[in-house]
Amino acid sequence: MSSVSSFRRIFLAATVLGVSALAAAIPVAMKSSPADAAAPPTYAYLSSENGHFSHVVNTSTQSWGTSVGDFQPSQNNWRCNRMTNTVNNAGTKVYNAASCQGNAAAIDTATGTFSLLPFVGTAMTVSKDDQFMYVVRSYERFKFKLSDNSIVWQVLSPGYRPWATQYAFAASQDDSKIYVPMQDRFQNVGVLDAATGSTITEISNAAWSSPSWTVASPVGTNIFVGTNNGIAIIDSSTDTYTRLIPVGAAAPAAVSADGNFLYLSNGSNIKKVRVSDGTVLDTYAVGCGEGGIALTPDGDYLYAVTGSGVSIIRLSDGNISSLTYPSTTPNTSVGRTIVMATRVEAPSISLSRSSATANVDNAVSGLYSISNTGGTPTSYSISPSTLAAGLSFSTSTGLITGTPTATRAATTYTITATNVGRSSSDTFSLTVTDPPDAPTPTFSATTSTSSGFTFSISNYSNNYSYSVSATNGAIATHSAGNVTVSGLAASGTSTVTVSAVRSGYRTSSATASGRAQDATTTTTAVPAGGNGVTSGAGATGTSTSGAGATTTTVARSTVSTTTTTTTTIPAPDAPTANPGSGVLVIDGKETTASVTRTNNRVTVGAAGVSVTFNGIAQDGTIVPLDSEGNLRLTGGNSVSIEGTGFAANQDVEVWMFSTPQLLATVKADSSGKVVENIKLSSMLEEGNHRFVVDGTSAAGADALVALGVIVGYESSGLSTTGKLLIALPIALAIIIGLVIPTTLRRRKKLARV
Repeated sequence: MSSVSSFRRIFLAATVLGVSALAAAIPVAMKSSPADAAAPPTYAYLSSENGHFSHVVNTSTQSWGTSVGDFQPSQNNWRCNRMTNTVNNAGTKVYNAASCQGNAAAIDTATGTFSLLPFVGTAMTVSKDDQFMYVVRSYERFKFKLSDNSIVWQVLSPGYRPWATQYAFAASQDDSKIYVPMQDRFQNVGVLDAATGSTITEISNAAWSSPSWTVASPVGTNIFVGTNNGIAIIDSSTDTYTRLIPVGAAAPAAVSADGNFLYLSNGSNIKKVRVSDGTVLDTYAVGCGEGGIALTPDGDYLYAVTGSGVSIIRLSDGNISSLTYPSTTPNTSVGRTIVMATRVEAPSISLSRSSATANVDNAVSGLYSISNTGGTPTSYSISPSTLAAGLSFSTSTGLITGTPTATRAATTYTITATNVGRSSSDTFSLTVTDPPDAPTPTFSATTSTSSGFTFSISNYSNNYSYSVSATNGAIATHSAGNVTVSGLAASGTSTVTVSAVRSGYRTSSATASGRAQDATTTTTAVPAGGNGVTSGAGATGTSTSGAGATTTTVARSTVSTTTTTTTTIPAPDAPTANPGSGVLVIDGKETTASVTRTNNRVTVGAAGVSVTFNGIAQDGTIVPLDSEGNLRLTGGNSVSIEGTGFAANQDVEVWMFSTPQLLATVKADSSGKVVENIKLSSMLEEGNHRFVVDGTSAAGADALVALGVIVGYESSGLSTTGKLLIALPIALAIIIGLVIPTTLRRRKKLARV
């Protein structure tokens, strides 16, 4: 055999088989469901013998596309031809190798254009992540970083033998090793560390010789090796030879997507071989000569490069059709190897709006929508990347969301959608302004109900939406400006927050406080001569005496309470107030205050400020006023206050004297109203005391409201008149008991005389 003939045979087997094997691996990464009508088209790329072009076939229409080239018009040496192609896993680049010309070529599958690379090789393989290219050239091996074409590593083949490595080599599924056939002298397969290029081991066996290409199964650990004796199989998990499929000699090969079948060309026909046992299942009468073969990603067709063009075998029934090479300049270019590239169409986006205005403190949504007539984006980006404070950009949806917290002048952003097929952009201008305030809600007076209270929003408008929330476990609802609060026990209190909301306006809020009605009052008759007080836990009452009956009025209520605490906050300069009397101090000057009593409540008011006080027993009943109309409490009772005329949303303090004690600090609602129930200590000292409410009036003046109260039980529960009615008979009885016996003794003495 002549050296030229030997070289041609090696060259044929290596270039055609090796790159075809790479093509066979591609369908795994690119495979899609046959039922998916939207799947991107697949194109077959055939390298040319004369090195000028790559011919393109649209596999969807089985017709020629536009050839890519001329790569290097000045080069026509067939030995230096670009006979091998490889494709990246994303289908975006096809690489045309050059054995001894100055530059390999990178074809952009989306545009059909190419660029020359600063390296050459007889065979190339792309890493699984498409970031690196492994290159074999004569007795050298390289790893290039594709982002900048820099060399990661460069090593020499053992023995530094020219042509010691061939025209196709495979990488393991985990991309950690590459398998380089060493046909010329060493008759083995070198296993290289993909990270460093160092040789891990060398695999050979007496059952085969002259390995000329390696192809990895798309699944599993099989590495197929083309040899003079058939197809040797290496297990990449152990890097050991396992067996030989004795079908022909070295030949172009393609592997099915499931790794179960090999398609092998011996130059005159193509055989389908089962990997598990080497059985030949089908033979197709296609003479490839030195041409390569490749499967479509769906596995339905096998493309075979022939001397006149390409044969297309429909595998379901073996039907064969053919395409003749297109004419090119300077001359018709015969193909050698073939790879399949599934083009991922680039996105083509447009935004529904070119500009918009957002407002501080207003959540943004629907600033724009994105329409796309191209391929599906895998990610979005925005430039400039810094948005107004409070806003964020989603890289998965391409939308701006959030609530801006600061203004920003009009800024034009470029929004880009990207996938492996390239990217598409559109612009959008956003201005963030400081919006006007929505009107602060104002309210009518509250009206108590059995389980809460109602009021209306005085400045209600259909131009705004309103939200309501209530404290103390109450439930607040609203309809057309009417607010209903429910869920309170008798005498229970709650503060309702009402917010007015409108797009383009800053939300405004206000509060209103109210209480539920007291429990129902009942009258119970007791026998004449009773003491007017119903005994038993939780019963209090006001007694009146009269002929035949005494009545006791009992009011029961369940209230929320606030536990009394001692504080070191300086006490106000409280005025003196005797039990039952009220005093109002405005800006340090005492003002005559009116004191009224209704339903066991005492109201002190003047100058637009008033506070109503009442006691609540431990069982929740209203504590009646004593016989003198005084508010009389005992340890463990609660005091309820309800004040009006205070400054809106300001703190109001509630104190108890003589020893100053801060009972509670209550915030007035938006109308200047305060409502609170405060639990008193069980250790209150008996005697005269004062409740003092200290705050700021709606007019802005310091306002103190004081009411004199008594702590301790009333001794008999009788009025002064009742006491006299009891005391006079007793006094008369004592006088009679002293006078009558003395008179009788005197009469007896006189009678004896």
